[in-house]
Amino acid sequence: MKLIPNWRHAWRLASVRVAAIGAVATTAAAAAPDTALQVWQSLPDAVRDVVPSPVSRWVTPVLFVATLVARILKKREATDGE
Repeated sequence: MKLIPNWRHAWRLASVRVAAIGAVATTAAAAAPDTALQVWQSLPDAVRDVVPSPVSRWVTPVLFVATLVARILKKREATDGE
C-alpha cells in the first residue's frame, strides 16, 4: 500500500471532507445521544414533520455513499477559470 501523491493535501479532497463530517457526526451522536435527542426536539415542528423519524438510521449509510460519490466524480481543475 502506498500513499497518494501529495497526501499532505488530502484534506482538500471532497471525499476526505465528507468522511470527516460523517466521523464527527457519528462520534458526537454515539458520545452524547441525549444531546442529539435534545437537538432533535428543539427543532420547530415544521422541520420535524418534513424529516421522517427513522432518518437517523440512514445518516451513516448516506454519508458513506456520499464519500464514494465525492471520490469518483471528476472535479474542476483550479486553472479551468470556471
